[in-house]
Amino acid sequence: MDIAHKVGQNAGKDDEWGMQQFAKDITLGRLSEPEDVAACVAYLAGPDSNYMTGQALIIDGGMVFN
Repeated sequence: MDIAHKVGQNAGKDDEWGMQQFAKDITLGRLSEPEDVAACVAYLAGPDSNYMTGQALIIDGGMVFN
């Protein structure tokens, strides 16, 4: 939120505008929430991931930096 605030402030816009500048480059069209990461942690801690080995999980909603 601090970064979005500074981006908006530098452009003479509000915090919401700053947040939208980040969200526009995310495939899902929104910034992450703590629940997004918590869901992955719950999966990894549960029995559904028992056979999973050596994976890198990226929880970024499809974020692309240009």
